[in-house]
Amino acid sequence: MIESIEVLRGRGAADLRELSIELSAWMFYLGERTKSVDEGRILAEKLIGSGEALEKFKQGITLQGGDTRVIDNYALLPQAKNRQEVKSGSNGYLSATNCMQFGIALAMLGGGREKKKTPSIPASAWNFTNASRSSRHKRKPVTIIYSDG
Repeated sequence: MIESIEVLRGRGAADLRELSIELSAWMFYLGERTKSVDEGRILAEKLIGSGEALEKFKQGITLQGGDTRVIDNYALLPQAKNRQEVKSGSNGYLSATNCMQFGIALAMLGGGREKKKTPSIPASAWNFTNASRSSRHKRKPVTIIYSDG
């Protein structure tokens, strides 16, 4: 959640900002809001730069019964009871992942749901550290798993 808010503020990790802009550009194009992906990128940048994207995110929080104060105070976000670091067993680079399996695992921890009426656990999260984006070092955490279960 924090990373998403930071991107919507025009900050955050460069690779996540770039990915978010690219995904938004394609969604604008596929949803026929723009005539091209390039126009979609321009629109995404404009919406982030003007604060409109963050405002839309705030509206989504309100519609789901959430507390919009979390946008300005991250300490108000739900905190998981458990935190587990997954450390690298060797030096090197993380060259591939299985996103589907990560998604399934996160859903099993309560971070998602299979059915609309199944509640999710907002504090469940999977955080990939900087070590997963660049050279990883033995015994450094590559990812941190947060859960209540």
